[in-house]
Amino acid sequence: MLRAGARQHRGRPLTLLWLLAPRRRAGEGRNVPVPRNPTLLNDKSKLRILTLEEANALLPEISALVAVQLERRAAIERQLSELAKEVGAAPETVVEHPGDPPAVRMMKREVIAAVHTYQATWNELEAHGAVLKDARTGLVDFYSRIDGRVVFLCWRFGESTITHYHEIDAGYSGRRPLEGQVKNRLYN
Repeated sequence: MLRAGARQHRGRPLTLLWLLAPRRRAGEGRNVPVPRNPTLLNDKSKLRILTLEEANALLPEISALVAVQLERRAAIERQLSELAKEVGAAPETVVEHPGDPPAVRMMKREVIAAVHTYQATWNELEAHGAVLKDARTGLVDFYSRIDGRVVFLCWRFGESTITHYHEIDAGYSGRRPLEGQVKNRLYN
C-alpha cells in the first residue's frame, strides 16, 4: 500500500516493487514479452502496428521519455534509500502512518508522488504504440508485421535506430537483425 486508502490494481495493493518492476504476467520468465493487454494478441485489429519507418520516427521522443524515466527511477531508488535510513529498513510498501514523525511522513509523500508520476509517464510511452519491456534498461518494443505475422520491433535505450526484431513469444535473447530479405518482408 502506498497510503491509507491507496489505489489498488486488480484488488491488490500497489507495492513499490510492483510499481518499479517491468510489466510481466505472473509466473512468466524474465524475457517473455507481454503486452499491457494480452487479449490484444488474439484481436490483431486492435493492435497499433507500425512500420519500421514509423517506429524509427518515434525514437527521438521515446528516447527522451526513457531518459527522463531512468533518471526518475534512480531518484526514487535514492528516496527509498533515504527513507530506509530514517525508518531502519528498506520498505517494500510505503504507508503513511499517523504516528510517523513529520520528516518521515514528508518523505513518504514524496516517494508516493514520484512513483505515481513515474507510472503515468510509462503510460505516455504506451500511448505512442510502444510496449515497455524493461524499465531498468529502457527496453521497448513496437508491434509490426513480417510475412503477415505480428512481431515486435525491438529497441533499447541508447540505440540510434531499430535494428532488430523478435517473435511475440520470444524476448530480448530472441532478437534477430533487420537486414536483407527481412527488411523487404517487413509490414506485409
